[in-house]
Amino acid sequence: RHISGDLRWYLEDPRRCLLPEGERPEVLPRARVHCEDDSEWTATVRLLLERRVVEFVPDERIPRHRGKRVLQGAFLVLKPGKFLPDGRPSGRLIMDVRATNALMRVLEGDMDKLPLPSQFMSIILPDGVLWMISGEDLTSCFYLCRLPPSWSDWFVFEKTVEGSLFGLAPGPWRVGAVVVPMGFSGATGIVQMWHRDVALKPQVAEDGTVLEALPSDREFRRDRPRPDLESGGPSMWSIYLDDFSDIVFAAWDVALALSGQASESQEKLRRLYAFHRLPTNSGKALQSAISAERLGYSLDGISGWFGILNVRAAKILTLALEVLRMTRVPVLALQVHLGQTGHALQTRRALWSYYHHVYRLADDQRLGLRPRELRGEARREIVGLMCLLPQMGTDLRTPVDGCVTASDACETGLGVSRTVDLSEFGRSTVLTQTLGGDMATQALEGGPFSCALKVVLISVFDGIGGLR
Repeated sequence: RHISGDLRWYLEDPRRCLLPEGERPEVLPRARVHCEDDSEWTATVRLLLERRVVEFVPDERIPRHRGKRVLQGAFLVLKPGKFLPDGRPSGRLIMDVRATNALMRVLEGDMDKLPLPSQFMSIILPDGVLWMISGEDLTSCFYLCRLPPSWSDWFVFEKTVEGSLFGLAPGPWRVGAVVVPMGFSGATGIVQMWHRDVALKPQVAEDGTVLEALPSDREFRRDRPRPDLESGGPSMWSIYLDDFSDIVFAAWDVALALSGQASESQEKLRRLYAFHRLPTNSGKALQSAISAERLGYSLDGISGWFGILNVRAAKILTLALEVLRMTRVPVLALQVHLGQTGHALQTRRALWSYYHHVYRLADDQRLGLRPRELRGEARREIVGLMCLLPQMGTDLRTPVDGCVTASDACETGLGVSRTVDLSEFGRSTVLTQTLGGDMATQALEGGPFSCALKVVLISVFDGIGGLR
């Protein structure tokens, strides 16, 4: 009921998602269920059945590819610092569904509506203004999203259990997931659409109370400009899979008075969560916090700094030093390093242009999965970017630069242009922001005027940009 459009059509029948015959691989990736012994898997299956995450799937329902069953794997990833009441470490179950992924097209869903962290860089925090961040986190979000019945056939685990232990006919039985596996290629688009629909659709409670939806015009998302904070109101909200964030801008005295209180949008969403009986992680909830950590980034409403967390920077540096220690680097280690730095570079997009040889080395198709020889320029690039870790962030209190640049590139070269001066409106805007009212008026009336320093920014992804 929360899925619509093309995605709904695909989910109604899994076979609609299959790639054309000629695009399917001859041999599927082989996934395994990693556990100590049969008794551990039996206990895991029993727990998953109790929580309605899996169901038993008869052998005749399991799809075949080139005469072999399409089967999945599973493993556990420990949560750092998290323990069960009896002292045992707590873990997250990861479903390895590469076999099904290899046969199906990627379902886009609402992937194009995921907010980009780099969009924060378009925000300017004027003097005297703070932001307040409120947030919620859904518990086991992917397992809350249930798929149509026929999908469990495509997510059957390779390891069997004894049927007689579960009241079934004696012999080996397999279970299949009835919820969205986190590793499924279409999971992101499905969960994003499902969560957004919960937030954007009003409901009527049993007592007749109307539960308001969140205002759609204040949603902060990738496929459209961020909400206009000048004319549309001092707030914006976003959903990123299991995460909800709401940012409200206010004067210092108002922000400090409201600190610790739930925002209006947060209260609305909490009522909708309660209506749908969706559990949230109270330990990750925020209520009008002036400084916060969201999705691995640090947001400081006082200084206006948007950057990576110190602990994440330490992890990036630790792996980089390990990579530099080796002459022959496993391709997986290089890919993980690029993934880590890619997350950090979202806070300072211009630094994307620093890596060149490293990307070429990791993406060299001729080498396949063989280790990479880390030499020369690639090694110097890693050392240089690690020295720039403290610069991976943006000061959102920096005023707009007066020089507008435009750049474009192709396979044979690139071109860059910049403005040489400002229009009268531009002069007025920049002066008002940088000098203040009286000084700006004097400058516009013939007093000394100095345009902002002309610096050209060549960005790999932005195309058009300027210096903050």
